[in-house]
Amino acid sequence: MKGEIDNILKTLSPEEIEQHKALIEECKKREASIIENGQILREKIHRLSNISQKIIEDIKNIHQTTMELEELSHKMDRNIHSSPLEAISDEFFFHA
Repeated sequence: MKGEIDNILKTLSPEEIEQHKALIEECKKREASIIENGQILREKIHRLSNISQKIIEDIKNIHQTTMELEELSHKMDRNIHSSPLEAISDEFFFHA
């Protein structure tokens, strides 16, 4: 893959290229590393985005389930409190 270093080299004379050969090689290695790390970073950001979306979906599901459980709890509470004591069989009460 051609990078910025190759573009810069086009502006140098053969003598300048020879004079700075070690520096040019080091720059090429670093440029390749930057390009590779950039690709890895983009992949990890994409993966993180997907995981984040999954977490948000899971939180929404937990919230929905919690709301349903709360409603059921209120419904059960209303049912318990709306039942008159007379409807409960006498055998469930202590008799002295």
